[in-house]
Amino acid sequence: DELIDINRQIYKWFPVEGGKPDLSVIDNAYADSIVHFCSQKNIQLFLIGFPIRRCILSKVPADYLIYYNQKLSDYEQVPNVHVLNMTSIDLSYVYYNDPMHLNQKGAKLISKKIVESIDSLATVGL
Repeated sequence: DELIDINRQIYKWFPVEGGKPDLSVIDNAYADSIVHFCSQKNIQLFLIGFPIRRCILSKVPADYLIYYNQKLSDYEQVPNVHVLNMTSIDLSYVYYNDPMHLNQKGAKLISKKIVESIDSLATVGL
């Protein structure tokens, strides 16, 4: 963690304009359309929030976290949509390529957790 320029990573991934998060209107509209399309077509959709290094997650501006958690909460209310929020899973740096992206070892570990979560949902009938 000492080798990471945390402030640079925060600015890169979570820019703030005029004190507010610089959210992509297009990306969010696209996500909303996918969620509602899958719900209407009775397609089981799994939205997965992947882990973020603890040193980065602790510095993410609060408005981003509030928005993210609200979107997840909204999506959980939509039929056929399942949210697996794994952002706060505390993984060692050895599971990451960089502060924000899992490497092969991390992807393997999280993939196993995703399968376990989906299997547990399947046993209760989704």
